[in-house]
Amino acid sequence: MNLSVTTVILIAGAVFAALASVIGMIGAVRITAIRERGYFHWAFYGIVFISGVIVLVSGRDMTSVFLEYDLPEAGLLRHPLVAVLQPLISLLILTVAGERIITRWLRRKDQPPPPGFLLLAFVVFWTGTVALPALFGANPLVSHDYAYPLVIGMAAILATGIERERAIHAVRDAITLLITVSLVFIPFEPAMVLDAAYGQGLLPGVPRFAGLAQHAVAMGLLAQLGLLCLQASPYRSRWLNRLAWIVGLAALFFAQSKTAWATFVVCSLCLMALRTGPQMWRRVSDPKNPAVGVVSLLIVIICLVAIGGVLALSDLGGQIEDFWRPAKGPSWRP
Repeated sequence: MNLSVTTVILIAGAVFAALASVIGMIGAVRITAIRERGYFHWAFYGIVFISGVIVLVSGRDMTSVFLEYDLPEAGLLRHPLVAVLQPLISLLILTVAGERIITRWLRRKDQPPPPGFLLLAFVVFWTGTVALPALFGANPLVSHDYAYPLVIGMAAILATGIERERAIHAVRDAITLLITVSLVFIPFEPAMVLDAAYGQGLLPGVPRFAGLAQHAVAMGLLAQLGLLCLQASPYRSRWLNRLAWIVGLAALFFAQSKTAWATFVVCSLCLMALRTGPQMWRRVSDPKNPAVGVVSLLIVIICLVAIGGVLALSDLGGQIEDFWRPAKGPSWRP
């Protein structure tokens, strides 16, 4: 009897949630039908917020967190607040993202054509990295969570210029705030935000900073993403901009993620080339001022000679392998 009542309640709750989602989607489309922009940027606030809350209420201890994850009942330790907030945040994200997709389709005649190649590339990327591993991996698992990146990514690609600018601001602000709050917890709850036992990095004896992210690697990813958004759209206030750079670089450095370091450098160079490349090329190729072109060519030649010397005279391959290889591998259990 109790099982039947529970089943009816769950079914009724699912139906109610579905109806609420449909009504919310219709309402959001109606509200934003006459607007140039929607509320897609709210999705990024929600993602960063729920990520921080999950860690904050978990009572995580970095000295024993990996042991706790090995426990069979670890999945039952989720805080009741997370059980309530996470579905609500997920519903909000899907609503604002789905609204943008539907609105763009309804107003397709009044809007410029979408970037078809970029949209196709993203769908192929999602299929190869999410869908196919979920269906044909060693441990096949299909979950509705896997559809979230597809919906959010498609909404981001179909967003207007104003919406993209607001999304960049949202990511920048949310990540900067998350890192700042994480740093505040260092003197009060160091075991929750710092991994003092980490010994595989390039900074011996320096704790690895995870903050309120799920892992130090995730903190490195968030820090570099926030810094890239800061490069693309700095704060108007000079002191706030400098503070955000200090906070972001500190988190990126002490997260001790080599992948985050490398990708931040590569992405920053690409962003710099995209923004200043045409201007620099005009200066280098200006026939009225050939000195700039000659000096630039000499610098390129010197750099190539230096790189060639390093490749010829040193074991660069072995050094690179040692750099990327951790001091000790993780202990896996069957």
